[in-house]
Amino acid sequence: MKIKVETFPFRDGTAGGIVTIVFDDCFKVNSVHLKRSVNGYPYLSFPSRLVEKDEENGVLRKDYAHPLTEQFREKLTGLAIKSYNEKLVKEGRIDLL
Repeated sequence: MKIKVETFPFRDGTAGGIVTIVFDDCFKVNSVHLKRSVNGYPYLSFPSRLVEKDEENGVLRKDYAHPLTEQFREKLTGLAIKSYNEKLVKEGRIDLL
């Protein structure tokens, strides 16, 4: 499977950005977010919809699409990080993931 990943780093200096993923030049997923966890690890947050919102449990969201295996999630995350770092190097920024 051919996977093309393009990352658009945030301009405000925070780590991460918006990711577009294209599969086999025939299926595109927009609005994937590359973020850093509270532990400092990068991860992908896939497009989602609000399912429930309450004061006790906070906000519950459901992904529209997401990888079904940990191996494929790691592959996509790795491609996004590579794209992100390459874009930052071209821009002369040093806040790599």
